[in-house]
Amino acid sequence: MPRQFREARKKNNLKLMIAAQMLGVSQPTLSSWEAGRKSPTLENLEKMAELYGVTTEYLLGRENGH
Repeated sequence: MPRQFREARKKNNLKLMIAAQMLGVSQPTLSSWEAGRKSPTLENLEKMAELYGVTTEYLLGRENGH
């Protein structure tokens, strides 16, 4: 999962700080999701998918494409 979180954010040319603000979470929180130290709630996973223009299945590593 963490790899997909970071990849999706970078494909949208979003810096960590900006993405965190848009998701309504702190930068350390988003960083910990991307590093695999913590997992987002389902609600935050859905917000990420919407912000990054991908599916939750992609973010969960269950599909390869958007």
